[in-house]
Amino acid sequence: MTEGKMIRLNSSNRKKLSILFEVVSGKPYLLRTIPTSENQLVNLLLEDLLSTLIDKWLDKGSKIKYSSLLSKMDTQKNTSELRALRQVIKKQDELLYLLMSTNQAILRNDKDDFKKIKSMYKYGTKENEIYAALNNLVNKDNHDYFVKE
Repeated sequence: MTEGKMIRLNSSNRKKLSILFEVVSGKPYLLRTIPTSENQLVNLLLEDLLSTLIDKWLDKGSKIKYSSLLSKMDTQKNTSELRALRQVIKKQDELLYLLMSTNQAILRNDKDDFKKIKSMYKYGTKENEIYAALNNLVNKDNHDYFVKE
């Protein structure tokens, strides 16, 4: 292929490129370099994609298909996103249970109890026992009420 050869995009891909350029322009942290034009964006994406394909397909023992690469990328993305979401939900649940526990302590008229708080990560403290109990309760609830994948 000669330097500067033009590649024509069909209307569907032109529309997708425009949408992607808008997204990247609004969220520059998504890419390692910020493209200033749709042409730069295409070259950036093609550089990464073509390098990956060349690396995979030049390996003599490799029989990996393009569709398999796409499927693998999609699966990895979904798995990591779900894992991160589950961690956020778990921490949120722990905070809710802790709030319930705090409200109960206030109802018991021990309003200075917060002054005696120790690290919940230090083994053997009352706070660590509460943390462990709350963590177990959250894990049990998540196991009972959410479908595991």
